[in-house]
Amino acid sequence: MYLKAKIKQGLRGLKHQVISKVNRQLGREYIVNSREVLAIDTCSICNLECRFCAYGKKKSLKVEMEDAFFEDLIHQAVEMGFDKFCLTPTTGDIFVGKNVFNKFKILENHPKVKSYYFHTNFTLPDEHQILELLELKKLSELNISFYGHDSQSFIDLTQSTNKVFERLVFNLKFLLKHYSARKGHPLLNIYLRTLYSFSFSKMDESELSAIFRKLLKDKEIPLELTTEFNNWGGSVSQADVEGLDIRIDDKPFPKTGSCLLIYFSLQVFADGRVNACSCRDVDGELVIGDLNEQKLKDILSDRNSVYMKLIENQQKNIFHSVCQSCDFYRSIYRGDIPKYYKKPLMKLKDFYRVLSE
Repeated sequence: MYLKAKIKQGLRGLKHQVISKVNRQLGREYIVNSREVLAIDTCSICNLECRFCAYGKKKSLKVEMEDAFFEDLIHQAVEMGFDKFCLTPTTGDIFVGKNVFNKFKILENHPKVKSYYFHTNFTLPDEHQILELLELKKLSELNISFYGHDSQSFIDLTQSTNKVFERLVFNLKFLLKHYSARKGHPLLNIYLRTLYSFSFSKMDESELSAIFRKLLKDKEIPLELTTEFNNWGGSVSQADVEGLDIRIDDKPFPKTGSCLLIYFSLQVFADGRVNACSCRDVDGELVIGDLNEQKLKDILSDRNSVYMKLIENQQKNIFHSVCQSCDFYRSIYRGDIPKYYKKPLMKLKDFYRVLSE
């Protein structure tokens, strides 16, 4: 079964390579609106030590962004045209931050902010905070990442405790009790990431399984199962998950041209550094500026030689070590844009024009 999945994955990768190379020859480029969404890492601290995550290996600071700094950043961003914000940390959980609801209030009160969203492991909020979440008007999505399909797999994957698992199940039950997609609540998505051998047909009779069965039956709230685990830009390998029924591909990933993420998926770290990737660059190897020393408009600009060099190098297929084996790579020549980003798309020359404004 695993071999079958690997063959399927390999064929999909080969298809993407062929498409990217053909489109590059034909001059077709597909870049998302670079002023649509800005990712902000409000807290780079996590309460879990997941074995499949690079959090335990990262060397960068584990801090929470100050409220005043966050508010100034939002002001700078909206003046540049950003009106949507992703608050998912690269490695961490937003609710570890003590002032997270202060930041929600800043976004809610800003007239030029349209919406914001985030992912969370959902083990930390209390009942009062969960009810507060459901009252936030501009929170467009609440995405819950659930690791493991029962207590033991949760503990094995996260290196946490049964008490934390029980809190997660309680929080999920409480949320579902008070949630309705018909009452203007944020869109709720639940992502179950667990062992390779699991399937919904193999669920036991536990309380959690009953919740999953209800979600699958009602289909009001999306429940997505995945048994795929990323290599975090080469930071995580199969050796890190030894003894678990997990498969991590740590082989080099073929690339054609620059990665789409460095155009539209940039992230401001909690310490103020601006990184060209919000997905898998844990320690900021792709940092292109620092808001403690520069304005956002000067960092996301064609006047920023560091940023321009990064794009130029990737267009020549010269990638930083953190990018070389990254399996999150998506070529600007592939054309299959993530569904949660809107058109119109732009070519590279259009992107440079935006940077020059």
